[in-house]
Amino acid sequence: EITHTRHPAGRLAVPPSLVAALQRGLTSPGGEVVLQNGDQVARIFLARGWVAWVVTQGVPYKLGDVLESRAGIERKQLRPLLEECRNTGTNFGECLLSKGLVEREVLRGALLRHIAHHFLGLLRFADGALVTFKERPRPYGSELLFDVDELIGEAAMLAGSVPAPPPTDTLAPAAERIPGCRALFLVDVLQSHVRAAWPEPIMHPSTSLELGRAITDLVRGPLAERLVEALGTLVREDMWIHDMLLVSDDDVCVLARSEMRPSRVLCVVVRGGKSLGMVLSRARELAQELA
Repeated sequence: EITHTRHPAGRLAVPPSLVAALQRGLTSPGGEVVLQNGDQVARIFLARGWVAWVVTQGVPYKLGDVLESRAGIERKQLRPLLEECRNTGTNFGECLLSKGLVEREVLRGALLRHIAHHFLGLLRFADGALVTFKERPRPYGSELLFDVDELIGEAAMLAGSVPAPPPTDTLAPAAERIPGCRALFLVDVLQSHVRAAWPEPIMHPSTSLELGRAITDLVRGPLAERLVEALGTLVREDMWIHDMLLVSDDDVCVLARSEMRPSRVLCVVVRGGKSLGMVLSRARELAQELA
């Protein structure tokens, strides 16, 4: 039975349809819980009553980022190992352990943090999603599996550890650093919402919700995936949109993504006639500071 379905502060609710699908899957030999809401898709892979993996389309958190920050493994070390695992069918986690690159508990913590980020990502579109379980038992050559309550608990901890949004008096001096700035919005694309806005109040809550979703779709949605697919072997599959400029004769809109926290995007609206390079440079600086 799944017991930890809500964060203590009430901010992490797991929809009943997802709970039911997970409970069905956890009592089976294994398979996939699939969530689909429009063009948004997520999969939870289950094996022998445990969670093996979670992948959510468009979530900016990459396994390489987590392994580098928590286990100290550089990306240049990971790439040949990934290729080796693809060719041999070896479990990636077990490969890292066999090479002596990381201790088991450190690796387990990094993997748990990674799939918890993806679990949080799927919750943003889980309400109203089509949720199904497909029984597809498959051998997992690894004991790096997770209890579902452990996963939900980690995701709840992540949700509860999100810092408060910057107050308006923080955004106001930031706006002064961009000549002609008309508005600033700090958006969390993992949760699809505007965390802070200047000037405040600037829009109706429903409009704010739509803005959060629109920016999320731009930087995390199918646009980047279609581009990567079109470029084929010229690029890596894990590319994502970092910055974006939308330009008209009268206005410029810049989306700048934080390097340190990729789920945070700063949206800057500026009157036209300004240097695009200057606006983009300032937006990038502020994205790092405000994230």
